[in-house]
Amino acid sequence: RFQPGPNVTEMRRGNRLDVPMLIGWTNNEFFSAPRSTDADGMVAELKQRFSPEDAQALIDLVKPQEDPEAAGKKLRNVTPELGCRAFLRGDQRSGRNHSPRYVYEFGPSMPGDDSGAFHSSDLWFEFETLMKCWRPFDGHHFDLSRKMCNYWTNFAKTGDPNGLDKDGTPMPQWPPDAT
Repeated sequence: RFQPGPNVTEMRRGNRLDVPMLIGWTNNEFFSAPRSTDADGMVAELKQRFSPEDAQALIDLVKPQEDPEAAGKKLRNVTPELGCRAFLRGDQRSGRNHSPRYVYEFGPSMPGDDSGAFHSSDLWFEFETLMKCWRPFDGHHFDLSRKMCNYWTNFAKTGDPNGLDKDGTPMPQWPPDAT
């Protein structure tokens, strides 16, 4: 066994393996929407789910008292990033992990649907399987997929996503996260 317990638990104990990490989210993670639709319920839920500082920052950012529906839409996009960032801050606080962490947000348009990049839609791109999907992807989607597959493959091989594109040209640099 390479890890004796759940990642977050082991990270809090300072037991997460010190290996490079690639972590991210799609910008329309369906499961991150607040359960409450009214302002008071949304505020209570934020206070329950987040630290007092993070909850207040979210309340100030999305202003549920002014427009609960708009606040819910904003939270749907913001909370996955907060979860990833909180995980990375906790990992950093352990002081034991110094390997680079590469962070991404996936959010291209998804043809055939106007809700944006939903949970797991990045997998078609990462594994270059767009042709297995019914959606009418076009050239820029295939270009993005090729680059994403290159980044993921480089990361799996070396712990660093950076490298050359399939045509031998350097891909844009993906710097490690400084969180």
